[in-house]
Amino acid sequence: MNKTFILIFDPWCGWCYGAQPGLEKLAAAHPDATWQLLPSGLFCHPDYPDDDRRAYFWQADQKIAALTGQPFSTAYRERILGDATQAFDSSLTTLAWFLISRSAPEKSAAILHALQRLRYVDGDVSLAAHANVGEAFGIPAASLRTALAEPWPAELHALVGTARRLMQEHGLRGVPALLLTETGKQGQPQVLPSQLLY
Repeated sequence: MNKTFILIFDPWCGWCYGAQPGLEKLAAAHPDATWQLLPSGLFCHPDYPDDDRRAYFWQADQKIAALTGQPFSTAYRERILGDATQAFDSSLTTLAWFLISRSAPEKSAAILHALQRLRYVDGDVSLAAHANVGEAFGIPAASLRTALAEPWPAELHALVGTARRLMQEHGLRGVPALLLTETGKQGQPQVLPSQLLY
């Protein structure tokens, strides 16, 4: 019986970043399963959190780090959370994930984690930093920089639409969300408990 895990995420969601070790374990436990990653677009709009919200983000990040072992660096705290002029907007990172994953779909989870590390470890969410990630997956940085300056393609909007439809159908209010479909079984995808990711 073939299994497909569906992961709904936003690359700037701290809990999605924290889920990476759990996702690796889950993938290792089900080596024959396929994966479908769907960006939710949750944080794909400019927002400028005030000092209180930025402090709240850091507190939540520390909880995630304690639970998962994922690093949240000083560079992230100072350059990202410490810069009140920087928009909280995952649109560029979501586009980068889509463009790189399109050329290497079997590595979509690894691509997501590499892009998450730009924010949470390197503290660098510039267009150039995103473009450089493409080099590790076979896309010249120069060509990716050009593509990242363009609007979202229709295919990416469609993926976000699929993610939001699934979330609405299953009453899912946040990310990450994990669902499972199995061939030979009738009905909708099954929502898996979030504990599997941590």
